[in-house]
Amino acid sequence: MRVRKLTLGMLLGCSLVACGGNQAQSPMNAPMPTATVAPNEQPVAVTVTYLDAAELEDAFSFGAANDPIAKGEMLMMASTNLSFAFEVVDFVRGAQALTTIATLDPAYTGPPAGYEVGLVRAKITHGRANPEPVVLDGAQISLLVFSNAEYRPVKDLQGLPCCFEPRFDTPVANGDVLEVYFPILVALDDPNPLLVINREQADHADAEHFALQ
Repeated sequence: MRVRKLTLGMLLGCSLVACGGNQAQSPMNAPMPTATVAPNEQPVAVTVTYLDAAELEDAFSFGAANDPIAKGEMLMMASTNLSFAFEVVDFVRGAQALTTIATLDPAYTGPPAGYEVGLVRAKITHGRANPEPVVLDGAQISLLVFSNAEYRPVKDLQGLPCCFEPRFDTPVANGDVLEVYFPILVALDDPNPLLVINREQADHADAEHFALQ
């Protein structure tokens, strides 16, 4: 990062013009205006910071994988045909998640090798920009897990328990607030997996990352 300093002098002055009584002064006799300079004038240092390309990208990284939205923080998202808010309320994984799953899906045999199951509880608020219900799985929205530097769509994850209500793809009516509760798979050795909402369905360029831990 390059830093340059620019020093500017500030000149403060005022013009004093003497006036006579009730008669107008002759231009020849009028005293010349004088300017005074403040004796305590001080230079002002201005710092100009130039960001390189990487630093500029970091400045706008909110919601990116390296700066995810914190758990419990609601993010408003909108496009030309969609508006909603999303918030991760709670997340449990491993044995704690399996205990809950056993009551909902007793036939669940467990996650595939190298993964453990997690349960996400999230809150979705439908915006009022569009009267159609919001669905977090479809042509407009995709829900993904980012674990060990790999993006995987939730709907394509193999080895998830079944029969959860409401599912993550439950439609949210206009103006409603809905809490959803759904399972995901995360890598065993990943301490900080992320939940990802991708609105553009293209290379995750417009994805929003949410911290789970």
